[in-house]
Amino acid sequence: MSKILIISIAVLVSLALIVCFVPLREEAYMLTVNYTEPATAFASLDYAATDYTEVEVTEEYRRTGSCGCNRELVEVEIQIACLNVTNTDDVAGQFLVVLTGLENGQPFSYNATLNLNASEQDTVKYRSEFLECWDFEVLAGWKEVETGELTTKQREELRYKRITILEYLRHYK
Repeated sequence: MSKILIISIAVLVSLALIVCFVPLREEAYMLTVNYTEPATAFASLDYAATDYTEVEVTEEYRRTGSCGCNRELVEVEIQIACLNVTNTDDVAGQFLVVLTGLENGQPFSYNATLNLNASEQDTVKYRSEFLECWDFEVLAGWKEVETGELTTKQREELRYKRITILEYLRHYK
């Protein structure tokens, strides 16, 4: 009788282990996970700008005489407002250059966009025969930089849980 009892107990323990630990199926669920990453901010690109004026002498025909019927070849001085812009940053970016001033007594505004790689330079020029004065403004692009701080964020992750026969019988009747 003791052998039958021991075998019966062994079978019952085996069945209990199967019911408690053998997975019946897997169930998907979402879990919110906290994580940290470096905090970032936007900073203006670094640049250097140098302005200067050039004079170019060209020849052109002008109408002369009381009726403007005659043409005469004359030398004309053209003023050229120049602005060298150098991207001194370590990333490529875009720079909007705005030249403003007076041309023949009238205000003018000239815009140019420069796409410069790191350490690259380009020149914006505005030509006028009657350039009186001028100024410039450079609006540099932005880059994302790390601030040295950490920020905590959350994300949802899909996880899987194995459901045993016992859990199934307890929760999913």
